[in-house]
Amino acid sequence: KASFGDGEMTWIQFGASGSKEPNALITYGQEIGINVGRGSNVVTAEGESCSGEATVTGNSGVKMTGPYEYIAPSYWLEDKERGGAYGFNTETSPGPAVPPVASLRKFIPADHLWPIDEYWNYHTGGGEFSNVKVFREALEARYGKATGVEDFTEKSQVMTYEGERAMFEAYGRNKYVSTGVIQWMLNNAWPSLIWQLAHSVRLRRPQRLGGE
Repeated sequence: KASFGDGEMTWIQFGASGSKEPNALITYGQEIGINVGRGSNVVTAEGESCSGEATVTGNSGVKMTGPYEYIAPSYWLEDKERGGAYGFNTETSPGPAVPPVASLRKFIPADHLWPIDEYWNYHTGGGEFSNVKVFREALEARYGKATGVEDFTEKSQVMTYEGERAMFEAYGRNKYVSTGVIQWMLNNAWPSLIWQLAHSVRLRRPQRLGGE
């Protein structure tokens, strides 16, 4: 903790709802919408972190409103209240990023490749992001019921490609209204089924192609 103008700079460690490991966050008093209790170690957020209005500077022009979960491609152009293409979205993504079956076989045991079970869930996020249920339901509604792991992962490549492409295209199309977007995230430190443009084994991913 250190003084920083009229506020304080505080280093806090917390367990994020969408993560299985602790994360670090630096806050700058009220400047980004987080008030630090003076003379204490209490940190209270006003609304969502990095979003909305701060008591000192007013509207920040940035947001961190997700969705982090699978959403139909049309969402990015149609939404005007949360993660859609307006303002500067400091952290967002269209959710799960299931790798090709060849990659999946490197970290899911052969006897747990299909059907999807807790071995898959172990490689997702935390809390409401602890499985690929929403993604799978949407996939089967769009492309038909998955008949096995090969079929599911092949259709997943199409889903993740169109999701990433729609997000970046929407923010590009709405320039001047949307001032930027940061994909959460580039890659995970270990094999994962969620939130990544590049897989841990460095294979070129459909999500990355969609972003490009």
